[in-house]
Amino acid sequence: MSGNPTEHIERLKGLRVDQGQGNPSLQNALEMSRAALFHAPSHGTRRILIIYGALLTSDPGDIHETISSLITDRIRVSIVGLAAQVAICGELCSRTNAGDATAYSVALKRRTFQTIDDGDYDASRDPY
Repeated sequence: MSGNPTEHIERLKGLRVDQGQGNPSLQNALEMSRAALFHAPSHGTRRILIIYGALLTSDPGDIHETISSLITDRIRVSIVGLAAQVAICGELCSRTNAGDATAYSVALKRRTFQTIDDGDYDASRDPY
């Protein structure tokens, strides 16, 4: 957790070597992030960015309760998908961003991912 983008980039580069194992759980990731953001001041931005490469989520409980908790805590979630669209990701982003569905994007090609990463992505102008 940091406001320094360089630290985030270095951590992401480190993930190239250290591959995840086991079943992915979107709910566990959200709960861990929510707990980490608990002490962040409410006047600041509380945002979770997820780069999601799975086609499923294996959650231990009801993810809709977690989404409701995120909304109550005013935490916004944005997801960049690396595979196909996943319905719960779209719902999560839409509900935590006051109905704005643009917080969820799927990078279909490497160039699209770079555009999303730069913050200049507009799905209506995507030639890919």
